[in-house]
Amino acid sequence: MASTNFVFAAGDSPSGGKMVIWTWIIFAALFFVLWKFAFGPIMQGLESREQTIRQSLDQAEQAREQLEQIEKTQEELIAKAQHDAKEIIEEARKAADEVSRSVKQKANEEAQVLIYNAEREIQEKQGIARLQLRQESADLAVAVAGKILSEKLDDEHTQKLTEKLINEI
Repeated sequence: MASTNFVFAAGDSPSGGKMVIWTWIIFAALFFVLWKFAFGPIMQGLESREQTIRQSLDQAEQAREQLEQIEKTQEELIAKAQHDAKEIIEEARKAADEVSRSVKQKANEEAQVLIYNAEREIQEKQGIARLQLRQESADLAVAVAGKILSEKLDDEHTQKLTEKLINEI
């Protein structure tokens, strides 16, 4: 017996041509339904997610730039603070030097005044001592003259007594 194999082409089978058409119609209808109800929301979700990711990346970039700016500003402030501190220290050192010089100058001036006053006082004391010495010398001379007059001495004796008194003075 002979075996017969029937191979039907798409258009050969009585139900095959309709099947392809129905497949395409169902596929188109399903595609339309998916496009209308599923792909739209899926695409919106993907676009929304993409936008959120882009915004997050932009925010991260802005935050990085702000951080860099803050770090730069911080470094500038630290450098300025260090500079200001050095200036303050230098000014304080200069002020201390000036105060030191002023104190030394004032001490020297006061020492000069004390030396001047001491010298003046010494001169005054010397003047007073000289006056007292003259007074005592005069008193002594009067006393000696009185003794000489009260004693009637000869010339030789008077001369010896005068020399003795002069040597004592």
